[in-house]
Amino acid sequence: MTDPLTIKKSPAVLIRNLIILEFCATLAYFAAAVLANYTQIYQGFNFSQTISYEVAKFIFIMGIEFALIGFLFLRWFFEMYTVYPAMIVHEWGVLWKRKRITPIHRPVSVSAHYSPIARIFKYAALIIRDGVLKNPIILTHVQTPETYIK
Repeated sequence: MTDPLTIKKSPAVLIRNLIILEFCATLAYFAAAVLANYTQIYQGFNFSQTISYEVAKFIFIMGIEFALIGFLFLRWFFEMYTVYPAMIVHEWGVLWKRKRITPIHRPVSVSAHYSPIARIFKYAALIIRDGVLKNPIILTHVQTPETYIK
């Protein structure tokens, strides 16, 4: 029996998700600012005399950013594909671990699909076609896929 092959997603996925997160967080921040005047709400708290609104807003935003970026990093770190001779296991999840097992009988072909951005960052989707399954198995965002195509 051969050893299982573990495939991690490309770090470019983490960078893409961070850019999307920052864009959405900025939109949410400005949408929340339009809906309510948080300066008046903050002045109602007891600690508003001790910490200025600007400092509290900075601490709150940095805390939210740190938590979201940490979550995205952990989500990327814990996601992997493990290829065994008879199955492919896709594991993911930070708080709740999930696992999808796809049996493979005889892989007929393995190919890579590159998008224009994927060519720049050297990742692709590996497409595994099986003689038994109707739909191919697609492993997305695989870093340096040419090492797995043999």
